[in-house]
Amino acid sequence: MPSASRTPPAGGAFARRFTHYTGLFFDDFATDSAWLRDTATLRLPPLDGIAALTLRGQFRPHPAARGLEISPPTLSVLLNGTRVVTLRTLVPGPWEVSVPLPSPTPTAGFTLTLRLGGTAVTNTLAWLARISGLGPLQ
Repeated sequence: MPSASRTPPAGGAFARRFTHYTGLFFDDFATDSAWLRDTATLRLPPLDGIAALTLRGQFRPHPAARGLEISPPTLSVLLNGTRVVTLRTLVPGPWEVSVPLPSPTPTAGFTLTLRLGGTAVTNTLAWLARISGLGPLQ
């Protein structure tokens, strides 16, 4: 699964081309979307004449999730390193966030960061399972 690219994959619901991303993953679980593990970063070009971005997403727990894995994460949205909003009560289903853009538009464009919280324990268990070979930790 690629986690960095210069263009989005074909078939996604992307209306505008972005210049670079890291931390977004595309697979067969939901072919119409991307997922992130801890942090995803999108480098956007200058967006003259646009006052805000609307981010639409959906929290989709994996059907095989169990135990600690079923707790929803938090999601923080940052624009150029400044926190815009943190979603703390994610429930399965869609969500929407409006991200106001500064004016004038920076000539370098924007860096949009999506950061999950509350995943340290499950990430540590998955890491331990990988290095120890103890699959039940995952």
